Amino acid sequence: MQGKNISGEVKKNKDKNLRLYSVKELSERTGLSIWTIYELVEKEKIPYLRLGKRKIYFREEKILEWLKSQEISPREIPQFYPAKSGT
Repeated sequence: MQGKNISGEVKKNKDKNLRLYSVKELSERTGLSIWTIYELVEKEKIPYLRLGKRKIYFREEKILEWLKSQEISPREIPQFYPAKSGT
């Protein structure tokens, strides 16, 4: 049985494990706007494949790695409210 992927739609080539997502599919699955995805591509802050002059795709495995790298652990989150003093 084939597992579900982040887009619900699978684009395959000869390598059956290679799953590619369009900008629209990635937007639907991540909640990022299409504009934000294009901005991340332009700034080279997200892994992508350019096929031809205009087609941009994203490899599932690279996107999952990228998403994991965006996580912030609780100790890294800045304190927005100072601790209350003894007053």
